[in-house]
Order: sequence, then structure tokens, then C-alpha cells
Amino acid sequence: MHIVQCLNTHISDVSIYGDFNSPNNDGIDIEDSNNTLITRCHIDTGDDAICPKTYTGPIYNLTATDCWIRTKSSAIKLGSASWFEFKGLVFDNITIVDSHRGLGLQIRDGGNSFFLPSMTSTTFEYKFFINRNANAGRRQMLSIVC
Repeated sequence: MHIVQCLNTHISDVSIYGDFNSPNNDGIDIEDSNNTLITRCHIDTGDDAICPKTYTGPIYNLTATDCWIRTKSSAIKLGSASWFEFKGLVFDNITIVDSHRGLGLQIRDGGNSFFLPSMTSTTFEYKFFINRNANAGRRQMLSIVC
């Protein structure tokens, strides 16, 4: 599902099924859209499940709540195509299973900035993987539970 330049969008009780073993099949991409509510959704995909993107302007007031996510990539990914800032992001009561990353923070796919002034969560575990020595293939995990 790709939401582009929308205002006051409400996505609820939607099930999205993608090929768990295939890349490039995001669950929900929110592009340049504001005041978006995603609730009670079931997302099962091989790529990022919820992926806000800012090509032409910032994203304000994105709330995802009471969702179930299974993904081989990031359950929530911020940073793809991040030309503008993200403000007022809320992720609450998100169940994540079989995911490589709960929250992915990346600058790629044309992104040039990363600014998160306000992101709140009450029942979500963040896992950050930091490459300490890329040649050795070792990773250090930092978990932050909010």
C-alpha cells in the first residue's frame, strides 16, 4: 500500500500479505502525507512493514497502533528517501515477530537528512544494530525499551 501526498488518512483493519522471501514489497509506505492513522492492521511481508518517506515535504502526525507485523526487514523503517523531517510519530502496541529489525534508522535511497524531534512509544522495543567492524562481520546490539 502506498499513500502519497494525502491528508487525514485513516487505515484500519487491513491485512497485507507479501512474499516473506522477496525484497521490495513494503507493507505500507507513507510518502509526503500528514495526519495519518494506522490501526489494527496485520502486515506480513519480506520488506519494510511501515516506511514513512519524505520526497517533497515533511511528515507530521503519523500514528500506528495495535498492529501485528512480521517482516524479514524492518518493522518500522525511517530514513529511506528522507529529504525532509519527520514530526509527531507515535508507535503504540505494535507486535513484531520474525523481524530482523524492530526499528530501522537508515539514510539511503536518496535520503540526506534524519531528524526526529518527537517520537513516542509505550509498548515497543527498539533494537539498534551497530557495525563495529564491517570486515569481521561483528555486530553490537543496543536495545532501548520505552
